[in-house]
Amino acid sequence: MHNDGVENSADDQVEPPLAERAYRALRQAIVRGDYEPGARLRVEELSRRFSVSSSPLREALNGLSEQGLVRALENRGFRVAPLTAAGVSDLARVRTLVECEALRDAIAHGSDAWEAQAVAAGHALALAERRLGDQPRALDDNWSARHRAFHLSLY
Repeated sequence: MHNDGVENSADDQVEPPLAERAYRALRQAIVRGDYEPGARLRVEELSRRFSVSSSPLREALNGLSEQGLVRALENRGFRVAPLTAAGVSDLARVRTLVECEALRDAIAHGSDAWEAQAVAAGHALALAERRLGDQPRALDDNWSARHRAFHLSLY
């Protein structure tokens, strides 16, 4: 995105497409635990809850299915993906392998600008954590955005 040094106000920001808004809202609801693992996700109910028509909602559900958060059942709708301790452990192990290798590569090839961006993102995340205190971090949208930005800045 190009920035001419002119700050945009919140009023100037463009709303994301409906499917993206539905994706974000539904992903947050699943991660927050609003829907139990294995719970059926009925398009009609989700449409009412998130005030979005069925077409962008189905697009969002398919995106979440690609991420593994939702299971698409052939001609039978969608369910929240099952969650097991072994599955979470395996996912964490694989992410650690991939992210550590990406970080090693970034350190070896990173510029001063890369390092400054990573430090700034780490500082922004630390500020959000300090403000939250003992509150659950993963449920806070600001913390989640900063956490994601920090990790993306590293690699």
